[in-house]
Amino acid sequence: MTRISSNPVRIVVASLAIAAALAAAGCGGSGSSAESARNDACKAKTDIDTQVAKLQGLPASLASVDTAKTALERIQSDLDTIKESIPDVTGELKDQLRAANSAFTAQVTQTTQDVTSAQAATDAAGTISAAGQHLSAQYQQAFAGVKC
Repeated sequence: MTRISSNPVRIVVASLAIAAALAAAGCGGSGSSAESARNDACKAKTDIDTQVAKLQGLPASLASVDTAKTALERIQSDLDTIKESIPDVTGELKDQLRAANSAFTAQVTQTTQDVTSAQAATDAAGTISAAGQHLSAQYQQAFAGVKC
């Protein structure tokens, strides 16, 4: 027969170890994964808003071409982050993000192609001005229902 020690220090240490193990098992699973995915997706959405505003404010000049390309790359990266986060997001936000991401990704892809395929730098500069306005409208339409 095993004898349980009545040493108070051992009892406290054992109790704390058991409590920590139970807490880790109960809290570390899908809840924290879902919250992390939600946070990542919402941060990406906020950055997309920032980048779209940056594009919208760019003047139609040659100096704006590199800034626009960088902003478009960041938007694409943010869209990828949202896409990767969607499987772990829960609730209504999951459907909102999926629909918005799908709709806006196509617009960003087309805009990126328009800017990078312009035959001359002056064409690209003109495209940037129109792209900023267009992407802003498309972003508002796609992400208007996303409540982070």
